[in-house]
Amino acid sequence: MGMASGNFGRKMYLNPDFGRKISESLKYKITEVIKICPKCNREFNVERKIDKRGNEIIYRKEKKYCCRKCSNSHTLTNITKDKISKKLNKKINIICLFCKKEFIGHKDRKFCNNKCARKYRTEISFNNLTKYNKYKKECQFNFSINKYINKFDFSLIKKYGWYKAKNRGDNMNGVSRDHIISINYGFKNNILPEIISHPANCQLLRHNENISKGKKCDLILEQLINKIKEWNHEYGEVV
Repeated sequence: MGMASGNFGRKMYLNPDFGRKISESLKYKITEVIKICPKCNREFNVERKIDKRGNEIIYRKEKKYCCRKCSNSHTLTNITKDKISKKLNKKINIICLFCKKEFIGHKDRKFCNNKCARKYRTEISFNNLTKYNKYKKECQFNFSINKYINKFDFSLIKKYGWYKAKNRGDNMNGVSRDHIISINYGFKNNILPEIISHPANCQLLRHNENISKGKKCDLILEQLINKIKEWNHEYGEVV
């Protein structure tokens, strides 16, 4: 019983809050100061510390209003309102970083609209790519297969669906668009991106077949060029 009571007493006196209060009482004295609320003119008390020399310690975030209601409802003076409105409404002539058009706006603006901002960021990211990655991006298919119903096997899509990565739907056995003459072959042989990205160079394959094909080409360049000519004759030139 004696040991238990001794331990309990030791824990109580070793409480960090208790020790902090003792140390603060030795360093400072606490006094109350009367302040007047600038909103409702009511008096309220604020605690301040007095150091050993007798000087009051005033904190920057000291309570200014008597209650939350007064602090949330304080009104701005007309002079402050005018300063804020002038700052917000101050506009200057600016030249857009992307399209180089002149427009009127705030000094922090760099683009005339969001479209120019997106295009500028895309251009910057494109310029930082390697030669191969730039070529690869230019060779991506940018057409809808629905425009060329007779040229693609839509039954594959109905049966297997489109390929989706695990984090975007998880259909690893789905269908993807494949370059008949590969991007890698086009890059090594300096073939124009317009030829590699043409719809005539596109075929639908299941994703696992596309991976097993790798960098192989199912046509030679002369065959693809003839195919493009026939395609353009039937559908018009692809822009």
